[in-house]
Amino acid sequence: MSNPIADPFVENVVSPDIEALIDVRSGSSGVVTVVINGVGPSNAVNGETARALKEAFETLHGADAARIVFLRGAGGTFSSGADPAWLKAMAEDLEEREVAEDARAFGEALRALTRIPCPTVALVEGEAAGAGAGLVAACDMAIAASGARFGFPSVKTGGVPSVIAPYVVSAIGPRRAAALFMTGRSFQADHALTIGLVDEVTDDLAGAGERLAREGLGQHHRFVERDVTAGRLAFAHGVDVEDAPADLASPGDVGSVPQDLAVMLREIGAW
Repeated sequence: MSNPIADPFVENVVSPDIEALIDVRSGSSGVVTVVINGVGPSNAVNGETARALKEAFETLHGADAARIVFLRGAGGTFSSGADPAWLKAMAEDLEEREVAEDARAFGEALRALTRIPCPTVALVEGEAAGAGAGLVAACDMAIAASGARFGFPSVKTGGVPSVIAPYVVSAIGPRRAAALFMTGRSFQADHALTIGLVDEVTDDLAGAGERLAREGLGQHHRFVERDVTAGRLAFAHGVDVEDAPADLASPGDVGSVPQDLAVMLREIGAW
């Protein structure tokens, strides 16, 4: 069966049951935009959103006509991270098996994002925190609006960002990742540029994306794909993402966080 993006390009390629969560837009030029329409106005991520992202990204694996993939959030914000109601349910209501399945779904979504065979670019405005910042780190490139905000706040709610950690370490290095995970502090787009989480800060996000699309599309697709593949071979400072911990940050005993965080940081090579 032919891939719906590859031949022909269509307006929406995800299955009907996830259309409300993820919008995949494509055109004949080879530019694909994946729009996150998560929980609430901040596009928070829950188990359903994670599975929708995974399906959308996997659909793009065979999209031979795709030349560049942009990832952005709906309504002027990228993603605030894990949905608090979802985290509360994981801590209080869901069985251990259900928690593991939801966490694994987001981990698989991140892996699927990194396996898209053409350049992936996060277009960040508003907030990109926690899981949202992890998606930014997993893209090949990221452009941020000047007013964008970032952070890895899970430590403040008793969580450990183990699922996104390998991607963040790959993007900004182990020392900076450890500091941000331990403090949970938020930071602005200029600091994200300084540490390497984003590649450009702009007051014209749409224009910057259009320019990058023109630059990327000006090269032969196979050369771009080869370069992307070569760049990903040096992934994560030797961290094997396949072996990354499956547990997603969730509320728990805040007193246990320092020990849990230390274990995770040692596992990913940040300590």
